[in-house]
Amino acid sequence: MRVGRLGAGIAVLAALGACGGGNGQISGTISGLTSSGLVLSDDTDTLTIASGATSFSFPTLLTDGDSYDVHVTTQPAGLYCTVANGSGTVSASTPSADITVTCSASYNISGTVTNLKNSGLQISDGHETISVAAGVGTFAFPTLVQNGTAYTISIVAQPSGQTCTVTGGGSGTISGAPVTNVAIGC
Repeated sequence: MRVGRLGAGIAVLAALGACGGGNGQISGTISGLTSSGLVLSDDTDTLTIASGATSFSFPTLLTDGDSYDVHVTTQPAGLYCTVANGSGTVSASTPSADITVTCSASYNISGTVTNLKNSGLQISDGHETISVAAGVGTFAFPTLVQNGTAYTISIVAQPSGQTCTVTGGGSGTISGAPVTNVAIGC
């Protein structure tokens, strides 16, 4: 009877082993990661990537026919990272394509607002829109902009009873440093 149970146990283990785990490890290369904080996700796992890392590999193996979608969940400090070839379907011959994560410097755009007495001012840098509170003399767009990216500051909504215009530094290209010279006068 013991041999029968042992044999049945071995048969169950063999059957489970035949099911196997996945054969596709989702992995790739990273370039330009010079600061901490990068978090990648493939909708199954989340990885926190160390500064200086040049590769990544998700721990969960996917099976033939499973789809994957690698994307940046959190950007690292002072950088903007993009994923190329980040989505696809696992196949036995190519578990994951040449997934690459490329990071480059990014900077914020900020400036001054003079004579803003009323609420309602909204400005855009071409990538996002923010509201500027009355009586506050400065503003900063919260999302960093990748080095080499063009920007144009525009007034999206005027404050109540006032007209504001961009009086300086209203357009340009991020060139290796934060933009701090945008001026808005009301």
